[in-house]
Amino acid sequence: MKKQFPLLIASALLTTGCSLVKLSPQADHVRLMTAKSASHCKVIGTTTVSVLDKILFFERDKKTILEELEILARNSAAKLGGDTASPDGAPVAGEQSYTVYQCIYGGH
Repeated sequence: MKKQFPLLIASALLTTGCSLVKLSPQADHVRLMTAKSASHCKVIGTTTVSVLDKILFFERDKKTILEELEILARNSAAKLGGDTASPDGAPVAGEQSYTVYQCIYGGH
């Protein structure tokens, strides 16, 4: 039974699909939008965020991975002083790049 315990824990984490990533209070105002929608905004910079896409040899739920990446992107955008983030493509192996924008000029 002791050898099966880590497998049971991993299985439980995978099946719940719950996210362990939390939105920071500073990122509460950060929005996600497409690059086209943010074309009127000032580019602040870029950020790359990542999460585990597998635990042991089990693939994690794609929806949960995407939600976690979006939360991390919003947290990172807030740290950079941006109020908007736009994905630069699809996630690959639990990693995704975002462009960070300032869309609300003159402060938040």
